[in-house]
Amino acid sequence: YGRILYVKELLKKSGDNISAKQFLLKRMLYGSVIFVASIVVFLSLHINNESGYLLWNEVLLSWLLAYLAYWFPYWMVLYRRKIMQMSMEDEIIQYQSIIMMLMYMDRISVLNILEFMESFAIIFKDTIQNCINDYNAGDIQALEEMREKEVFEPFKRLVDSLLICDKIGIEKAFDEINTDRIYYQDKRKQENEMNLSTKVVIGKLIAYVPLILTIGLYLIVPFIIESMNQLMEYADEWNMM
Repeated sequence: YGRILYVKELLKKSGDNISAKQFLLKRMLYGSVIFVASIVVFLSLHINNESGYLLWNEVLLSWLLAYLAYWFPYWMVLYRRKIMQMSMEDEIIQYQSIIMMLMYMDRISVLNILEFMESFAIIFKDTIQNCINDYNAGDIQALEEMREKEVFEPFKRLVDSLLICDKIGIEKAFDEINTDRIYYQDKRKQENEMNLSTKVVIGKLIAYVPLILTIGLYLIVPFIIESMNQLMEYADEWNMM
């Protein structure tokens, strides 16, 4: 049950709308399809070469490919969660900039702030729209429901400040917003530098791909194929004896 809750939370943070059970089924289908496809390919190779049913290492390789395929959707969800988190942080910085421009204006209200936020929203647009639609029926309840719908903590803290605006005023409610904004900007700067370093490493690895392919296709692969053919010939001779 705890694992299901973790996967459910992970899918929500990555922006995936499928359930945890559907996600598990998707992973199982990926693994099963790759396993069956690998077995079919190996069988077709044996049939074409008239060398008989499967070798143990081919079955092992099929299982390995199926295992990687089983985990591939999970790795993609982790990647999408990272991208989604970066997009959410960018949107929060945008909200903070909007609030900093509006918080010192006369007669500005929480509803006005929400309307400006909704105009520039992308990821949280539906959530903010629902809050605005329910605001006249009960402002506190609408804000609390908006807070519960989202799992991103910076957005929750932003809603917490909106909740106390009527009690202590907008300026005091958002007195630390500039500090938070600087923090997220510095964090994004560090992440961009790390991503740039990672891209440089990947670029260097890609530069060696032609050399690796040349060595593999012209040296290693022919050697492996010749070794497998000789092994099969020895096996046939042994069976005949």
